[in-house]
Amino acid sequence: MKLFDRKNSCSICLFGQVDEAVLLAASDLKRDLCRISGQKEGFPLLFDLEKSDSIVIKTVPDGRTEAYTVTVSEEGATVCGSDVLGTVFGIYAFSHRVLGVHPMHRFIDLFPEEREAMRSEAVVFSSPERPVRFRGWFVNDEDLLSELQYSGATRGLDYRYYQNVMHPEVLDMVMETALRLEYNLIIPATLLNIDLPAEEKLVECAYRRGLYLSQHHIEPMGVSGFTAENYMKEHGGGSPSFISNRKGMEDLWRYYAQKWAKYADRVVWQLGLRGKKDEAVWKTDPSAPLSMEARGGIISDAIQTQHRILCEVLGHSDFYSTTTLWNEGSLLYGQGHLTLPEGTVPILADFGIDQMFGEDMFSTPKEEGRAYGVYYHTSFWALGPHLVEGCRPEKMAYSYKIAAEKGCLYYSMLNISNVRPVHFSISMNARMLASPAKGDGAAAMEEFDREIFGEQGNLISDLRRRFYDSFADFGEELAAEFARNWFFFYHKYPPLPFIRNAATDGQLTWLGKYALLEKQHCGVDYATKDRLPALAESEKKLAALDRDMAEMKGQLPENRKLYFEQFLHHQTRHLLHLTRWCMACLEMVDHALPREDRLRFGKAACGHLETLLEERKILEQNGWEFWHRGDQKMDLPLRLAETRAYLEKL
Repeated sequence: MKLFDRKNSCSICLFGQVDEAVLLAASDLKRDLCRISGQKEGFPLLFDLEKSDSIVIKTVPDGRTEAYTVTVSEEGATVCGSDVLGTVFGIYAFSHRVLGVHPMHRFIDLFPEEREAMRSEAVVFSSPERPVRFRGWFVNDEDLLSELQYSGATRGLDYRYYQNVMHPEVLDMVMETALRLEYNLIIPATLLNIDLPAEEKLVECAYRRGLYLSQHHIEPMGVSGFTAENYMKEHGGGSPSFISNRKGMEDLWRYYAQKWAKYADRVVWQLGLRGKKDEAVWKTDPSAPLSMEARGGIISDAIQTQHRILCEVLGHSDFYSTTTLWNEGSLLYGQGHLTLPEGTVPILADFGIDQMFGEDMFSTPKEEGRAYGVYYHTSFWALGPHLVEGCRPEKMAYSYKIAAEKGCLYYSMLNISNVRPVHFSISMNARMLASPAKGDGAAAMEEFDREIFGEQGNLISDLRRRFYDSFADFGEELAAEFARNWFFFYHKYPPLPFIRNAATDGQLTWLGKYALLEKQHCGVDYATKDRLPALAESEKKLAALDRDMAEMKGQLPENRKLYFEQFLHHQTRHLLHLTRWCMACLEMVDHALPREDRLRFGKAACGHLETLLEERKILEQNGWEFWHRGDQKMDLPLRLAETRAYLEKL
């Protein structure tokens, strides 16, 4: 099939009743073709009209879910989906497999080189089997995305974070990328309040794209603790407590159920009862009972009440619902203190610090006939990956294989944070969802690197392995201690072929912060010089890898150098600078050292962060000039200010 030459371009023909999600995907395909061809115009979208050398897009329901077939012949191409999402996935599959457009290209600036002409050989391919029904992204801790492009809308929360509402165009880029990777579900923002027009726009964007929608686990029924507080103040409804103000909370849940009901055919409702800032309800509600059994009873009552309200508002009980067993939820469910409505899917979470599932995955009895799902972190603020990759593919594959064996993969929600820094981990997850029982992280990594670097892919994969091998090992006991303090089940695994508690950029940032504060973190004696041997070993490995990556860069083609510099070499140097900063901070705060030594270490600590902040500007190119403007979670400029302040005091 001839797609285009200097004078001509193919048409994109849409047949039948065209859903807006299909039209948007077809428009993205047109944009892809225009970029590859260098044509600003061309590739017209035609409706119910077929021309030779055209790409025909149609939806033909056949009882299958999200299925498609793509056929390319000498005469033209056809993308046929079994439903709206099937057609959307088929369009993006054509773009990827026929045009060579990488699904992640909008976040990593990798796009096929411009061509004067392009033809496609005859080919037929169909959608894969999908063992996971709901495959979701949670845009959580999205500080960089929220300020990449100002929407002009703010939330006015009594909280430092999440003040800016993400611009709909930024979210649309996220959703397009999710669909290109064949995810079908999204939680579009943290602490989203659909009652505010600017935030409902985010919900509308996802709905228009054909995605299913859900809510954060601290936002049951779409209501966070902040939303509940503000609602009660505005409506004179009393305290936001289900225990002491049951009627007020029922009215609140009903109000928000009616708001979300506008999108109900694509909502996966979140049920539960949690505190204000992602913490147990008894930490923010003084009327909560003291025993775990009674606490579980209150939360069970709230969930049953929410389910009843949804049945009344929607007029039926045939809807999707989940409850995420994060933190105390795991404990209560594991002890048998939580009872759930029929059909509600319990979601078992990994421990974000080490990206491994807890004891509840292994010991909690699974009810016959009930579906189960998982919530997994490619990013985790504060003690996990955030600005740098940190979830090793083999670890993710190991975890998802266990989830598959335990029958917990009806649903998978992936915490993606700002997408761009952890795009590799996200891509690994997409591959693993296609065959989670296989659990081959190494093969997924090698496939990814071959797709980008061709024959040099194996060399890149070797460097990636060394990258993950270079993380400081902070030991299982430290992670277990954090788990105990956070009401999280911890599972003792047999010896693992990877570092379980790897010191990701989150761990390093918080280690340096609490060293400067000279106090414990979450009741854990964390920032001590006991960490120095592991950090020193990591620094040595990262420094060697830094040198080898600098040499490797010269062997790469020009159109792959920037990606290599931004997402492999810079991430290595980012960790190297953070590691050196941590080591210097731990020495600077050591009162047993002579003052002149402490001053020397303090100056070095400042220098390492100054270098990091300068070097990370490499990520601020090609439309990403404001990429770090919203750095509020790790907040490296603040860490530098704190380091300078300590040094000045010293």
